[in-house]
Amino acid sequence: MIDDGRDRLRHLARVVSILCLALGVTRWVVAASRSYLNPDEAWKFTVASLPTWTDSLDKASELLHPPLLTIWLRSSLLVYDSELWMRLPSIAFAAAAIGFVYAWLQRAAGTAAGLAALAILVASPSMASAATEVREYGGLLFFSAVALYANQRFVAAPSHRWLVAASLALAGGFLTHHATAWVAVALGAFVPLALRERCQAGRWWRRWAVAQSLLVLLAAWTVFGYGDEYIVGAGASAADVAWVQAGFPRAQETFLGFAGDRLVAVWQRSVGGPIVGALGIPLFVLGVVWFAWWSCRRAGTAAGGRSFALLIVAPLALGVAVGWLRIYPFGALRQTDFVLPFLAAGMGLGIAAAVRGRAAPAAVIALAIAVAGTLTSAPANDPSVMPRADIHAALRYVDESVPTEAPLFTDNQTRFLLHYYWRERGVTRVAGEPNTWRFGTRTVVAPR
Repeated sequence: MIDDGRDRLRHLARVVSILCLALGVTRWVVAASRSYLNPDEAWKFTVASLPTWTDSLDKASELLHPPLLTIWLRSSLLVYDSELWMRLPSIAFAAAAIGFVYAWLQRAAGTAAGLAALAILVASPSMASAATEVREYGGLLFFSAVALYANQRFVAAPSHRWLVAASLALAGGFLTHHATAWVAVALGAFVPLALRERCQAGRWWRRWAVAQSLLVLLAAWTVFGYGDEYIVGAGASAADVAWVQAGFPRAQETFLGFAGDRLVAVWQRSVGGPIVGALGIPLFVLGVVWFAWWSCRRAGTAAGGRSFALLIVAPLALGVAVGWLRIYPFGALRQTDFVLPFLAAGMGLGIAAAVRGRAAPAAVIALAIAVAGTLTSAPANDPSVMPRADIHAALRYVDESVPTEAPLFTDNQTRFLLHYYWRERGVTRVAGEPNTWRFGTRTVVAPR
């Protein structure tokens, strides 16, 4: 009877997790297919579609991100180039990231917490935005989730397989986005403590340390080769941009004021709305405290409560610290999406605490969260705000109203959009005129 009950619970968890993820993916595909590219997506297309691979990789440094997105985007353009096609890798990465977060938390804290975290991520507008844009954030979340899962398996039963898997996941993250550094630092605090709690330090700790030293070299190469001005805000030209400044302390702002304001902003952006976002913070605290207490009294937990609680809290503490020091922006920005798995984990633990770890009520709550999030939240590329029909109507208006021989003066963001939506006309740069392009018979001037 016990085995039958457990089998039913496992089946229920599997069904609910698939339903929740299917809801999220359906919403993402609809949004990705019905909205036009935003200027940053068009910029990435412009770089990836340059005549040669060498040109694309050279220009990738201007994107202020490591080159992996440019590599996979250019590869995908060999097959097709629609908006949905270019966004499909982000959708796949986001869906896989949620799956790995579920597997990670289920292994560490049980099915109830895993289901709740999965539903929170499916409902998250930040996750929806990461899934529906030609940007690095879907990949960042995927590699972070794989690293969390692989390191959890490594500390539970150390082996070369999981050490290599964890290292490769972080390497992929470093080649995708600089924010992987904060995930790596959190794992760097978690793994030695977890190994010590399980009396597994010794030789495995030394092998893990060697792998981390190699990852530090890779991280340094990506930072100084692809965006040192972006990640080191102090004194850098990128720090003058308004959105970067929003992630740094304002004049006369205290540390506690900065920490409180930015943490609330992160929760509101990640979970959705001021009320739900504010409620997420006490739920997170409840979850972390409950797990630290509960795991200390439960035999056979994959990692002790202290190390796992540290892992969940560390990225938020790091985000506040590096934002306060003006090293990397922290606030209601997509650049802080690296905290999403940890926010979902903490709140998932809070829901698990509320239902006393029971999978059945957690499954009901998870399904309700996923449905509500699907119906009420929207990604940044919201089809109701930026439908594909609008961009095509605007370009038809230009063709019908502006004489062909008249040059079009635009900003660079508009030029990037023209690079995509007028790509079939053929794009050439006018010799001797560094700020002038020809799109078929149209001349476009975009001063820098």
